[in-house]
Amino acid sequence: MNRTILAAVAVAALALPGLAQAHTTRAELRHDVRAVHQEHRELVRAQAHHNPRAIHEERRELKSAKRELREDARDFRRTHHR
Repeated sequence: MNRTILAAVAVAALALPGLAQAHTTRAELRHDVRAVHQEHRELVRAQAHHNPRAIHEERRELKSAKRELREDARDFRRTHHR
């Protein structure tokens, strides 16, 4: 009896993160694309002002925005194009 309950709890615990994960919407993708464009504009502005500290920071922010866009795009394709 206890073994059956423990097995059911273990299966539910393993399945729960997949069920709780929200699907990516088109609006979230548009938001991510806009964030990438904004970070790129800020990087270009920092380069135009010859500000090395800001350039470094903006490159890092641009990289993280691109990573988020890439992950959300993969999630969108995985959930909506089966």
